[in-house]
Amino acid sequence: MEKLLKELSEKHPEELPIVKSKYIPDCVIGRTKVWRKGKETITDPNSLFPKDTLQYYIRDYSTENQSWSSKIFHLISRLTVFTVGMGCKFFLKGINTTVLHGEKHLEAALSRPSSQPLISVFNHNSCFDDPGLMGGILSVSQLADYKGMRWSIAASEVIYTTKPLSQFWALGKVVPVVRGWTPKQPAIDFLIERLNEGAWVNIFPEAKVIDKHFDGVYKWGVGRLMAECRTTVPIFLPIYHVGMNRVLPNPQIPGEGQPMVIRP
Repeated sequence: MEKLLKELSEKHPEELPIVKSKYIPDCVIGRTKVWRKGKETITDPNSLFPKDTLQYYIRDYSTENQSWSSKIFHLISRLTVFTVGMGCKFFLKGINTTVLHGEKHLEAALSRPSSQPLISVFNHNSCFDDPGLMGGILSVSQLADYKGMRWSIAASEVIYTTKPLSQFWALGKVVPVVRGWTPKQPAIDFLIERLNEGAWVNIFPEAKVIDKHFDGVYKWGVGRLMAECRTTVPIFLPIYHVGMNRVLPNPQIPGEGQPMVIRP
């Protein structure tokens, strides 16, 4: 690791200081770049979406002048969101049992006016929390509404290590965030833009999976989302869940597998 830090520091002096990630052992972070095992990860959300694409995720935006390439991208995005969502519904409500309390609050938030932004926060109990819980708590029609589906973020150094994999997450409306940068970074900028369009944004303020009681400090990115939403004050919806770490147990040691467990 020290050799890699030295090589990257010499090759990218503009990125100094380059430091080790406190979340991933084989990851280093610069001022605008991130490397995992010496390979640069994807950190710019906008680079994952073709031109003439993002505005058509706005719920009431007219598609009259939408290009064919944009229409194809959105068709694949719609299929991705629905297929993954239904697969998650099968796991959480078909072969597991999911009980939802306070459903009226979720329904009220999702039935808001098209210009009203929504921020939800989940506790992070398992790597399967999102998209898993979306399949567990949303109806089939809500899963089919890909424009109304949440935008979310995931660690750049974990799942944005290759272009094809990164494109898959983008089709599912998930963009890369860098743990170790401040909330003033491209991922939060991107989410603020979506909120200003009336979208739903879901994040995990713990910034990592914690399958026990959390007594730490929550990240303040959600505060920036609330403070810098320009259109109107967002609806804020906290969602607390238990048991996802029993559906997809978290590894206890590096390299340990994560078998899906059926809990009827």
